Formats: sequence, structure tokens, C-alpha cells
Amino acid sequence: ISNAVCKALLSLPITIREDKTFSFLSVWDLCRLVERFLINDLPCGDYNAVPTETVTMREIVRQILAETESSSTLTIEGCGHDYTGSNQKLLSVLPDFTFTPFKQSLCDLIAYYKTIINTIEKESL
Repeated sequence: ISNAVCKALLSLPITIREDKTFSFLSVWDLCRLVERFLINDLPCGDYNAVPTETVTMREIVRQILAETESSSTLTIEGCGHDYTGSNQKLLSVLPDFTFTPFKQSLCDLIAYYKTIINTIEKESL
């Protein structure tokens, strides 16, 4: 996603090698989850740290292009297996936890890359 954001900001072509559905977790949501597990006495076990909302790579890039008003082209080469999980167990122990909506997370990421885009080497993308 970061690569696609940078390419869009620099008007470079974007290629999706495998369009797939997956659960996008904001790094800030991960930090909030870790904090909740550290300060609360929660049951031990494995938890899927994924939001309920899922999104496809195709949808992500289309949103990136719209939000950045980029003229980048999009090529989709194929499809892949979904990369999602169930957060049912996680939400059963943290029922009040809310995930950042994908669109907000994406806008935050775009805003960050806009501040550092002059430091990104086009050739490294």
C-alpha cells in the first residue's frame, strides 16, 4: 500500500500482481491493541488482530488514485488467495474496541507520504 501511495504521488504506473481481499490493520490500531493487552488481565491465547472490514487491492489502489488525484495508471495481473481473518475472539474480550475505518487509515498514510515524498527515490519504487 505504501508503494502504491508513493507511486500515485509521483504519477508512476501501479501494478497489482495479485488482486486479493485482505484485512488492513492500521499500525496505530495495532499499538492500541498491544497497550490494551498489556494493561488488562485478558485471557491468554492467540488472537487475530484484524478489523472486521475487508478490502481488495483493486479497491485500495482506486481509493489511493482518487484521494491523491493521481494520473497514475493501474494494471492488474492476476488474482490471489484472500488474506483475512476473524476478529470474533478478539472482540469477545475487547467488545468496546473500535478499529479505524480503512478510508481514514489510508488518508492518514497518504498525508504522511505527502510530507516526505521529496525524500523518496523514484528508482527504489
